[in-house]
Amino acid sequence: MKNQQALMVANQVAPSKNNPQGIVEIHPKDISSLPLAQYFTMAGSFVNAQSACYYDTAVFAAGTPITPSTVAKLFTKGKSQDSNVVNTGAVIAEKGEFMTNMISDGEFEGGTTFILEQIAVDVFLTSEPCTYGTRGDITNPAHVAAATFSAPNHYLAISTQMELQYLRNEEVKLRGLLREFPSPFLASGAFGSSLGGFIQNGYSNTWNKLSRVPVLQSEDKFSFEIRPLTSTWTPAVAFGLRVNLIGKAIKTFVP
Repeated sequence: MKNQQALMVANQVAPSKNNPQGIVEIHPKDISSLPLAQYFTMAGSFVNAQSACYYDTAVFAAGTPITPSTVAKLFTKGKSQDSNVVNTGAVIAEKGEFMTNMISDGEFEGGTTFILEQIAVDVFLTSEPCTYGTRGDITNPAHVAAATFSAPNHYLAISTQMELQYLRNEEVKLRGLLREFPSPFLASGAFGSSLGGFIQNGYSNTWNKLSRVPVLQSEDKFSFEIRPLTSTWTPAVAFGLRVNLIGKAIKTFVP
């Protein structure tokens, strides 16, 4: 059963004896019709919503080509389910909390209404090679000497030669280069390379490709795909791409 709980917003009507905070109810189906400016004007007055972030991760291995047909599908499996390394097909027995905090495949747990305010992409890329586990987790952070590895070149290839697509019921609703989905988490700031390369990446929370704020509830199927846009290229280092869905969640117990 879907959660039909309304969003409670304070200071929207004149206070009264029975409603001293001026609270009004906005139902989920009405939120998506609001212009962004109007929605974010209300965002600071939500009563029953809390900030939330849901994520899923795609893992790529070093030394194996990434071709135009190497497509990563995200938010299609939960953390207790299996996955695979995108460009090798190697099986990841269980995604676990490191890769995703989604409970089930392509939908939110019962009783959850999620208001999607921003889509952000993190790139897990080190300036020197290290040892990775099967899920893209670092198992040995020690420096491994590499005469030819360039983190900036890898970052440029990843951020400008790969596209993110947001799908609802297999219909593409939004698409753009990975660089067009800046993150407040990891893809901000700067880091250098042992070969002298340098990456500087800014973040602005005013940038948002969404024209409306989507509302996702349990049983509302959605997914994301990461698609290479150029001819085949081969990474010299393993890396991970994490798609973050940032917004507000309303949770209701469903027996």
